[in-house]
This record gives sequence, structure tokens and C-alpha cells, in this order.
Amino acid sequence: MKVRNVLELWVDDTKMALVGIGMVMRRPKYVLIGVAAFLFFGYILTMFKDGTSTWSLLWSGIGFGDKVLLSLEVGGRMFGNLFDLWGLVLMVLALMQGLTIALLVFGWRSKISKKATAAGLEAGSVGTVISLLALGCPACGTSLLMPFLTTVLGSSAAVMGEILGWVLVVLAMVLLLHAARRLGYGAFIEITARRYKNGKS
Repeated sequence: MKVRNVLELWVDDTKMALVGIGMVMRRPKYVLIGVAAFLFFGYILTMFKDGTSTWSLLWSGIGFGDKVLLSLEVGGRMFGNLFDLWGLVLMVLALMQGLTIALLVFGWRSKISKKATAAGLEAGSVGTVISLLALGCPACGTSLLMPFLTTVLGSSAAVMGEILGWVLVVLAMVLLLHAARRLGYGAFIEITARRYKNGKS
């Protein structure tokens, strides 16, 4: 019975969190913040999608014009992610990071529960770090963790890199969803309380 009550409470809180997220994202300025953060993270994730070769080229001795063209090419590759499973997963991660940042900004501006904001910030930050660790293409053996795994595991590093890459992505997604849920719930409580207060005054 206890487990059922906890589950029902979790479902109810999640529903309120979704409503709270909807309330925040109906405000154009937070949509803009979310989109800007999504584009930023989408760009970074795309740059490192196939390993560190693009990053290394940007810091190499190629001309400034070539660096600009390379930077623009990364932007173009973002759209190509929609037709590739790993790229699509990275774009969903970027979208979750954009949503989390928009909700964090709302939390700071609205001074919602410090506990909820801190929990959202912590989960969101850890989720972002983990998603960055998962960068590269594990299936192609270009994960950013590959050098470390090769040193530790030797020839079995490629297989482990692919598995670990997906595990890290799932973990990052769970943490970002948890952050969005906590922040969305806090936003729901804050906005509802304000409306009730304004209605009474």
C-alpha cells in the first residue's frame, strides 16, 4: 500500500511539473532562452559528435577563413543529426538542456524554493557533464573516453566504449528529466500561488 501511495504521489507531482513547464514555456522570453541554450548545446554536441577532429582543426594552423567555414559547417551538420540515430539522441539531449536552463532562469528570477532550484541545478549540471563525457561516436570507436578505456581495457575498449556511451547518454537524460521535473514542479507551485494571491487581493 505504501509503494502504491508513493507511486501515486510521484505521478501527481509529475503531472503538476508538466503543467508548470507548460506555464513557463508559454512565456516568449523563456522560449527564447530555451531555444538559445538548445542551439548552443546542439552546436557543441555536434562538434564533438565524431570525436575531437573538428575541435583540433579549429585550433590548428589553418587560415581564419577556413576556421569560419568549418564553424559554419558544424552548424549545417546540426540539421544532419535529424537523419542519424546517434545525432538525434544528441539533439534530444540538447533540447533537454535548453529546457532545463530556461526553467532554471525562471526559478532564479521568481525566487522559487531554493531547495527545488538547487536540486534542479545539481541534477541538470551533472546531466550536462555526463552528456559531454558521452560525446563522440561510441559505435565508431571515437568516444572521448576511448583513450582512457584503451589504456585500461586494451583491445576490448571499442566494445566497452559503445556500451558505456549509451549508458552515459541514458543517465544524462534521466538526470535532465529529473531536473526539469523538479524545476517544473517548483514553477507550478510559484505561479499558482501568485495567481491565488492576486485573485484574493
